[in-house]
Amino acid sequence: MYMYFTIFQKATLKDLRPSKPSPAGGSRVGYISVDVEQGSIESETADVIVNPVTDNSAFTVVGDALSKAGGPAVKSNFDSDWSKRLNGVVLSDAGALRSKKVAHMELPPKHKLKDAVCQCLVLSAQAGMTSIAFPAIGTGNYGMTSNESAKAIRDGIEQFIHQNPNSSLTQVKLTIFLQKMVRDYEAEFRSPMDTSSAAVHTGITTPSPGQQEMSFGAIKMQVQQGDICKEGTDVLVSAILKDMKFTTVTTALVKAGGQSIADELKTAWPNRADKVVFTGAGTLPSKKVAHMVLPSSSELKDSVVSCLKTADQLGMASIAFPAIGAGGTMSRVESAKGIYSGVQEFSSQYNPKSLQLVRVTVFDGKTLGPFHSTMQQYTTTGHIPRAPSGQIGPVAVEIQHGDLSKETTDAIVNPVNTDGGFFAVGKALERVGGATIGTECKTSWNQRQNEVLVTDGGSLPCKKVIHAVCPNANAMKGRVLECLLQAEGRGLASVSFPAIGTGGFGVSVADAARETVQGIKEFATTHSPSNVKRVRVTVFQPQMVAEFQQALQAALPKAPIAPTPVAPAPPAAKISPKTDVEQVVEVKIYACNKSDMDNAQQEVSQTIDSYMTKGYVDDDRLKATIRHLEENEKDSIIQMGADNLVLVTITGHNIEMVGLKDDVAEVRRIVESFLREKLAAYELEKLEKHIIKVPDYWAPHPPGITGAYMHKLDATSAEYKEVERDFLSSVGYQPQIVSISRIQNEAKYKAYISELQERHKTCPRRPIEQSLYHGTSEESVSNINQGGFNRSYCGKNATAYGDGVYFAKSASYSAQATYSPADTQGNKYIYQARVIVGEYTPGKHGMKEPPAKNPANAVVRFDSVVDKMNNPSIFVVFHDNDAYPEYLIVFK
Repeated sequence: MYMYFTIFQKATLKDLRPSKPSPAGGSRVGYISVDVEQGSIESETADVIVNPVTDNSAFTVVGDALSKAGGPAVKSNFDSDWSKRLNGVVLSDAGALRSKKVAHMELPPKHKLKDAVCQCLVLSAQAGMTSIAFPAIGTGNYGMTSNESAKAIRDGIEQFIHQNPNSSLTQVKLTIFLQKMVRDYEAEFRSPMDTSSAAVHTGITTPSPGQQEMSFGAIKMQVQQGDICKEGTDVLVSAILKDMKFTTVTTALVKAGGQSIADELKTAWPNRADKVVFTGAGTLPSKKVAHMVLPSSSELKDSVVSCLKTADQLGMASIAFPAIGAGGTMSRVESAKGIYSGVQEFSSQYNPKSLQLVRVTVFDGKTLGPFHSTMQQYTTTGHIPRAPSGQIGPVAVEIQHGDLSKETTDAIVNPVNTDGGFFAVGKALERVGGATIGTECKTSWNQRQNEVLVTDGGSLPCKKVIHAVCPNANAMKGRVLECLLQAEGRGLASVSFPAIGTGGFGVSVADAARETVQGIKEFATTHSPSNVKRVRVTVFQPQMVAEFQQALQAALPKAPIAPTPVAPAPPAAKISPKTDVEQVVEVKIYACNKSDMDNAQQEVSQTIDSYMTKGYVDDDRLKATIRHLEENEKDSIIQMGADNLVLVTITGHNIEMVGLKDDVAEVRRIVESFLREKLAAYELEKLEKHIIKVPDYWAPHPPGITGAYMHKLDATSAEYKEVERDFLSSVGYQPQIVSISRIQNEAKYKAYISELQERHKTCPRRPIEQSLYHGTSEESVSNINQGGFNRSYCGKNATAYGDGVYFAKSASYSAQATYSPADTQGNKYIYQARVIVGEYTPGKHGMKEPPAKNPANAVVRFDSVVDKMNNPSIFVVFHDNDAYPEYLIVFK
């Protein structure tokens, strides 16, 4: 006894089966264009559709889908034609499908899949077909990964091209059902010869981790790590010894491409008229192999020029060199210089007709570094220009390989030891910018704030040098943030960081990259910068660049939406993808009786439910922001969910996510990160436009309550957990939290925001606002809620730095019994407050207001006073509207 248990998942995910090609569409392998698409194979319009068949002649899910779409003729044609198959493949009529033919292909052992792919192409070409579509062959029950499948298909295409230099078949489509697999196929077919977007470059870019580019006139040059035997350029270069003995590279090329390469070389070598002999490439994915006599370092440039001239005369478009002689007959730097100089001379003196791309493919990472670093001597700008990277809020973030001492940003960051002494970076800056850089740092070191000191840039191209104590991994994010805050406070527009901590300070490259980027992200998303618009990480060691690029990509918001002007939200409407997609999973259950059948069905349902989950945006502050999203922003969020196989539905100020638990968690993280950036942009916009209104997420006042309202937060809410987390990490022990309440006082809030806006215009230091703690007694709570931090009932416990209202950076200070005495129930009271600290100076006993910034002008005064300038822990303000009681924390 058995039954079909069919599960229908109705999902409105518009991008699960799109018809548009992926970004990799348009890549080429030889004369064949390769398009990678996400979609359903049964909807393809290519002349031929490939149908994988098991070794017992049974259809897979692909065949079932083709039969469903094309009618019974698909299966009946297969049954009648299958015995005629040649090398495991037969072409049959396609029934009602939109294609002309179906290539039924018997799934072979994995190592022979490329041969089966090639046979599909051969039979299609013989039938006069011009296009063919493959699904993700072998990735189901067959057990291949998508990377293995993609490589086998590419190998099969290359094998076909070598056997058939001219063919009517010129287009291959890879129609992949799962979005997660598309990236792997795209990566395999991201052709190095694709120049569809090629403009003439003026320097080096980094199109992918580990690869760098520069241009010599019309010649694009790339340097990367890899196996030259797998290169797809028209020509591969081999160096041999004068007595015709093979080098390691030549031996590898002959092994990969066949004995015909060696045989042809032996015939042509004695009659050579130049330093280079060109032979066929055998079965290599190239047209020619150029064999040159292994030159000395002084001869290398001329040998490269000779090789390039011959390749261009033969009509070749691309050529790949190994690191000729590196580590053997010459140093790695000498090898790099010889090759680069040869390409430079060829481009400038010989007016190339066909040659467009020169690539250097080095086998090991030790060689890649010198080749990358030598590149900067050959760029028109004199240094390696930045790589396009990403945007976080209002800040453009760039990762590049280069020399920090040549940076032209307004400021550069110099890691120093705890007494201001210089490491290798600082010494390099001194060599370029003069000894005054080190002298000024030493003499001014006691004036540093939060372990950061800003000095002039000497003779460097930058204006300022930001000296920061080199932190460990745990402190790095905060140190990066402090550097940016001080740059913002000084009105600087751009800052460059080195790879802080990676030079023998016990910080891994991955940790340094992650924490540096996270510090930049916190600055951009939570501190509303108005001056610093560009942050660059300039990495001297080229092998580290990829780690920093990956860290940046991980930090970028996945819904790539720029903040848009806020408009009143329309009535709540349910937003979901426009195309219904019905995903069907068919589970066949066998059982001896109905009871077992029912139990099995129940277990299957429970198993599915155990992997599925729903997620929501439950932070009230972020939920209010949802109402301000534009339609294109909502669409992008929904599409991002679809890309991760999560159904996202937006209704009013709610976002619901349904899918597998891990996928939902990732989508929720991305959505909330984007909403935080949106909220920060919205708050900044209100400040700049002088819009004063209470936050949208404030709860309605209960009937009959006027003035201040203390809204008790739900202990499960994200807002509660965030306040709780910050408090517990700052208070120094584990108290029992009784409640956390949001203080909603419209009049005091608007007065505070008005003051903040005015101070924002005049205060150069950023940020001018901090979140601080203030301890109080139970009897003062009502007064503070209603009237704010009035000095008549605040500040009576502390006057050491002036007669104002005192706030602490650490909750442990405010939690002392002197400042937050327990009531009869044992409860203590601390406010988390928003405080305008602005520009501050040390306070002293008896001060009634902050001192004047300039004794000659008593009108212009500091905004607040502190206990010490170096990493202050106590802030004192003297005006009632300089602080707002945001949350009241009651604890024991």
